[in-house]
Amino acid sequence: MPLTPGEVCEYIQRYATVFDLRRYIRFSTRVERLHQDPNTRKWTVESFGVDGRRVEEFDHVSVCNGHYNDPWLPRMPGLR
Repeated sequence: MPLTPGEVCEYIQRYATVFDLRRYIRFSTRVERLHQDPNTRKWTVESFGVDGRRVEEFDHVSVCNGHYNDPWLPRMPGLR
């Protein structure tokens, strides 16, 4: 039997709490620019949220948005 949206939300919230992930999550934040330095290979993320504008640098970036059960992949040469 498939999970309801409420059950999925509850599972994700419990998972984030158990593994202490909430400190890495920033809600109500818009990513305005993401770019990688070709020399250092580090990513710069420019964002704006309830706590103002931020510019941060990371070794890795994951872009995670959308629906849980209906993935969408863009058509790109060689992606298959």
